[in-house]
Amino acid sequence: MPKRDVQMIRDFAPERPEPVTAAPPGSSALTVIIDGAGVEITTGAKADVVVPFTATITAWAMLADQSGSIAVNVLRSVYAGFAPTVSMCTGAEPAIVTATMAESHDLSAWPSVSIVKGDVLRFYVDSCTDITRCSVALTLARTF
Repeated sequence: MPKRDVQMIRDFAPERPEPVTAAPPGSSALTVIIDGAGVEITTGAKADVVVPFTATITAWAMLADQSGSIAVNVLRSVYAGFAPTVSMCTGAEPAIVTATMAESHDLSAWPSVSIVKGDVLRFYVDSCTDITRCSVALTLARTF
């Protein structure tokens, strides 16, 4: 669909607000799906991702398949130092609390929001109740 068509659609639906989680230009979303295969998600390391560019984390968003609670720690290391053990968000982990979604644009409590090209991020479930599938999305402002 050409860009012009997208603009025309927006013009016909001005009452629909932009989502709060919309990423600014030059941003990317790094999304990890944590799937308990039909049962409550267990604690522990769930995914390791190599980030192919330098960036700053500016927000996070989480969606769950059903109401419940989950806290996911984001750990970081340089590629040569794999496996990650240092939390980027100590005490302020992305979390859903008795709901199906949550997000935050305030990462001021995170000790670090900087990622260098080649860093490895590990998504580690600290706790979970009732949720069997969850996505965790980090909004990354790329540094060029």
